[in-house]
Amino acid sequence: MYRVLEHYANDDLLILFRLHDGKALEKPVPVELPLFLESAKCGNSKISSYPIPFYQLISEEEISPAHRDKRNQRFELIHDLISNPEFLLDVALNQRSKTVASHAKERKVYVQKIYRSLNQYWRYGQEINALLPAYKHCGGSGKPRLSGKAKRGAPIQLSTPSMVAPSGVNTTEEDKAKFLLGMKKYGLKGKKVSLSRVYEQMLKEYYADELRSAEKENREPEIPSLRSFRYWIKKLIPEAELIRKQTTAGDFERNRRGLRGAATDHTEVPGSCFELDATVLDVHIVSEFNRNHVLGRPTVYCVVDKESRMMVGLHVSMEYASWRAGRQALVNSFTSKKAYCARFGIEIEESEWPCHHIPQRLLCDRGNSSVISRKSLRSH
Repeated sequence: MYRVLEHYANDDLLILFRLHDGKALEKPVPVELPLFLESAKCGNSKISSYPIPFYQLISEEEISPAHRDKRNQRFELIHDLISNPEFLLDVALNQRSKTVASHAKERKVYVQKIYRSLNQYWRYGQEINALLPAYKHCGGSGKPRLSGKAKRGAPIQLSTPSMVAPSGVNTTEEDKAKFLLGMKKYGLKGKKVSLSRVYEQMLKEYYADELRSAEKENREPEIPSLRSFRYWIKKLIPEAELIRKQTTAGDFERNRRGLRGAATDHTEVPGSCFELDATVLDVHIVSEFNRNHVLGRPTVYCVVDKESRMMVGLHVSMEYASWRAGRQALVNSFTSKKAYCARFGIEIEESEWPCHHIPQRLLCDRGNSSVISRKSLRSH
């Protein structure tokens, strides 16, 4: 099927463009008008219709801004070319159009990019909406792909180049059924078993004939890989079901079940509870006088309001996480931030960081706070 793009009366030429659904780029072809008319007279050429995609037939208001911008960018890229009445003749009669090459060089884009936009423009009727992105042809989220004879995926890479890597096999529906049977028989019995162990047991039961044949014929067995087994088990069995069936009821209720709620559920108002934590930064402090002298990695102490998640205090120290350094962050959380920022040449209003209050409760991890003695707290 061809679309008539242009008629050059002075040259008795028609410029045709072949319509197809593939991704290969096409070039317009010239046809002498007398030959075309003779072909139509003999019935070899007939009028036909080519469906226009629905997304190109909607009104301008219904086109999303992102799609409209993409369409306009493509149209602006080829506008100078399609505005030239001799352009089609040049492209059709020359194997490589110098006009397109020079235009690509001027726009600093690849020639293929221009030809892709031109192909889309010619295929769908030489209208600006022909350049709308055809995202309906892209992807296929969640849809399984039918495997053919060729092995899908990247080839197997071996650490020893001298050895021949097995080509592998595609996972079929029969293989998936065996995966589920093997998993139910060996991996979902209330006790957690590694997938590699289940895989070995499944091979012994469902692929024993293939393993024996491969050993006799001195070849690689055509069986699914452990990686394929792991992939399809996680895809076919929901994670929640996998966890529940690989643990006892008591262990699931105590340790594995999901807990509803959030850290802010048991706080009343902002300021009722502060959280204190320390993190060692992934940077190294060097001496001001000798940059080759590394002093160490600093520790930042943060005090965060549990309800609002606002940072109410902080302190950076070269001392490792301890109460002695952490109390400096607490002091910072109780003092005015306007005065604190002024020490570093930063001017703010009190309302921009209104955090200078004492909370009702203080929450911290058990790493360092658990070894603080009562006497130490009184002394500080």
